[in-house]
Amino acid sequence: MIAVLERAEALARHAKYLGVRVNEFAVIATVAEGFEVLDYMAAGQYAGHIQFLTDLTLAKKHGDPWEMLTDFQFYGLEVLRADRLH
Repeated sequence: MIAVLERAEALARHAKYLGVRVNEFAVIATVAEGFEVLDYMAAGQYAGHIQFLTDLTLAKKHGDPWEMLTDFQFYGLEVLRADRLH
């Protein structure tokens, strides 16, 4: 499984166990993990989606998966860019 998705799933389970809203947490992803998720999606549910694959090609050309991952959530968790954290 994809590492960032595993972290998101575990954090979502933990939040539910604690009885708090999942959206109070966020998961952090690196650029490489962002592309890993997009490649996973391209091989699965978006395999034949031309616009998705075109956008993915452009994101890879620019070296920035966040062009596509802006406003994404994994298991209800906001995805934060590791390279923007201080």
